[in-house]
Amino acid sequence: MSFQPHPFMQHLVTMTTIPNTKCHQTQTQFINKWPNNGSLGLMGHLKQTELSDMVSTITIDIIDLKKHTNLFVYFSGAFYSLPLPGTNLRAIVLNTVFYYKNDKLTGQLDDPAGQFDWFDKQMTNASSAGEKVYIIAHVPPGQFEKHRNWSWFYPKFNIRFNNLIRKHAQSIGGMFFGHHHTDSYRLIYGSNGTQPVAAVLIAPAVTPWETSLANVTGSAYNNPAIRLYSYAQGSPEKLDFIQYYANLTMASDARPLQWMEEYTASTVYSIPDVTPTSLHNLTERMKKDNSAEFKSYYKHNGVSAVPGEVCDGLCKTVQLCAIQNINYDDYDKCVNKPASTNYTTASSPYTTIKPSTSVPPSSSGHLLTNWSITALAMTLAAIIIPIFNIY
Repeated sequence: MSFQPHPFMQHLVTMTTIPNTKCHQTQTQFINKWPNNGSLGLMGHLKQTELSDMVSTITIDIIDLKKHTNLFVYFSGAFYSLPLPGTNLRAIVLNTVFYYKNDKLTGQLDDPAGQFDWFDKQMTNASSAGEKVYIIAHVPPGQFEKHRNWSWFYPKFNIRFNNLIRKHAQSIGGMFFGHHHTDSYRLIYGSNGTQPVAAVLIAPAVTPWETSLANVTGSAYNNPAIRLYSYAQGSPEKLDFIQYYANLTMASDARPLQWMEEYTASTVYSIPDVTPTSLHNLTERMKKDNSAEFKSYYKHNGVSAVPGEVCDGLCKTVQLCAIQNINYDDYDKCVNKPASTNYTTASSPYTTIKPSTSVPPSSSGHLLTNWSITALAMTLAAIIIPIFNIY
């Protein structure tokens, strides 16, 4: 699939970091690197009471908001909605750290900052306007694929979020998340449990980091990574991406870090795109014994940090159950299946779904995604402080 840059937004840069100064430095570096391209900053933080100062500081330093008359920034919760000029696309950036179990300020609330209600209305309006929506956030729903029983969202928020995604699936063009530092994805299925309706694409981090969680399955660290998404303007859900990385074991004082292409999703997995249907069919193939697709996926899961590592038994079961079971109860049932029916074999409750006919794009664009460090001193990433800059 060949793509040309979109005339209004050739690249969308997204970053996450913790310290205010680091966010400013990193974003400035990227803006200097691509001065004529759009950028989106995602900064990690927990305390809602400290949001306004951070937003105003970065806004003053990086963005002249007067240039963006269509920009809506929700300062009380750090989430917003923005139409993308010249397209039928809308970006909705959510603050999913409100739903994160380490945020002790929100666990007793029904709808932190009213974001669920706001999101529901934004999606309803987008549907009425015939828009496709790209949903961008930091912490993803579901289970962490490197751990048998670790999830991020409070259970009630996981249910409500996923129900909203199912409700508005027809209007979603793509979902882009980070936080894990790993390269993975999640599938959300419709009410019948067999038809994929949405895919959560989880980009790996530019920060090399090993999780502090105990009892992980397999290795749990990554090489630095940056991802370039390609989208077709006429059919924006027809996404693909190129994953770039830097091999830390090859770097030294005498040999600077070199960025290289790691893989292109459609090529390495032999799929037409990274739509829910294509990723569902890929996952079905990954369940087979000695699946070449799963070996490739697992290598890339850690950004080629441990390329020869074997993941089978519980490791493979946890990975695949996490991908296909976004609801916690479904995930637990999947992992606790008898060995003869779990994902160490080809047995599956799902079936391969025939992809719809691809629509050749008349024009297209790119989304450049870079998820950087979330927290070193803390075992949590954080709230999204969104900043959009479109030229």
